[in-house]
Amino acid sequence: MAGPDFIARALSTQAGLLVASAALLLARPGRVPLRITRRGLAWSALGLTALLSINLAASWGMERAREAYLGLPQIPTGVIGMLVVLVGALSAPLAEELFFREALLCRVLGSSPRLFAIVVSSLLFGALHLGVGGPVLFVGLSAMGLALAVVRVRSGSLGAAILAHAANNLVAFLLAAGQDT
Repeated sequence: MAGPDFIARALSTQAGLLVASAALLLARPGRVPLRITRRGLAWSALGLTALLSINLAASWGMERAREAYLGLPQIPTGVIGMLVVLVGALSAPLAEELFFREALLCRVLGSSPRLFAIVVSSLLFGALHLGVGGPVLFVGLSAMGLALAVVRVRSGSLGAAILAHAANNLVAFLLAAGQDT
């Protein structure tokens, strides 16, 4: 996927998630906890460790299954390249965490049993990314959704989940940029 195409697809997906989040949050109002305490920072670091480990395991599994990953573009240089990294590393985690961990996990499924809410939101997170890979990627991304849900629940902060997600994406984009050189 080329840089501008990736940006357009990513931004349209994120816009849809933000609209859905706004509707769900308006239907179930409450405070969105973005403040990251020391506890939240610790959970964010644990979450990032889990995400990076899951990424390694999923990459290994995808390679063994000969499953292609179509989600990370070849990152161009210059301004477009910086935009690709910003979209992927910063705005995607914000939109996805707001929808999956706040609107869905905590608001829509908040009155459900906690494990059920975590599993459903994690599977839906994996399903969002189905267009960029196959079953191994779905399992890996669902596991990542699980890790991020645990960060959100245990830290009490959406900000902690956003931080872990953004750091994970930034590492992935920097690794991808390093492979192109």
